[in-house]
Amino acid sequence: MSSVLVTLLSDAEGEAVARVVGDARCVRACFTARELGRVLATQTVRGVVCELRDSTGADVASVFRSQDCRSAMPPILTVMSLTPANAHLILNLIEGGLNVRPILRGYDDLGRIVRQVWERRDSDDAQSAMLRSVAGAIPPSVYDIVVGSIVVGATRCSVNAFATKCRVSTRTLERRIGAGGLLPARRLLGWSLALHAMWRIDMLEWPIKKVATAAGFASSDAFATYFARHTGHTVSAARGCGGFQNLLENLRPIC
Repeated sequence: MSSVLVTLLSDAEGEAVARVVGDARCVRACFTARELGRVLATQTVRGVVCELRDSTGADVASVFRSQDCRSAMPPILTVMSLTPANAHLILNLIEGGLNVRPILRGYDDLGRIVRQVWERRDSDDAQSAMLRSVAGAIPPSVYDIVVGSIVVGATRCSVNAFATKCRVSTRTLERRIGAGGLLPARRLLGWSLALHAMWRIDMLEWPIKKVATAAGFASSDAFATYFARHTGHTVSAARGCGGFQNLLENLRPIC
């Protein structure tokens, strides 16, 4: 049986996914949660690209949680805006053992991520592992902030720009972060970037120069200084002391 990529998206986004896959016959558009459940139960699905919002989003999430589908669930790419409700649903699904990747509208490259899933290539960032590490370990009041920091943190981002992504003022961002017991915004973004970078170094074996460029730094030296400031280790020392997994376990987003 041939593989398909399932979409529950607007027409325009669904057509964009079909263009990435390159064969419209390999993309199955569903319009209801019930239809999605039937496809998951009867076809070989390589990935699901969907929105989780409104009452339909809750129904779709229920399909993902169902015992009939869980044993062989494909990657779930969720196109979303960064809101507390969306972040809560994402982390709830991840805590339940599902492989969910949020894709932020206006930020992420949907085509690039869909292509990775369709070609069964490993992700070039640490997002999935980081989301699993925080699911159930942070206060619900800051779910959107932590999810946002993980998604945007693969590339260097200012606190002001991050606040805009979170749809709040910088002052409100810092206040919510403090009330939720998180690291200050600058350190939270540093935590995220350091983990994304170490994933690329340790798991993907990228050279430092490539990692620095992907993270938004003008030079390897500038990246190395930033990494040491936020982790307390040089890049080589961090890699020699357990690499990404050790950093994930010992660097936490909570004060």
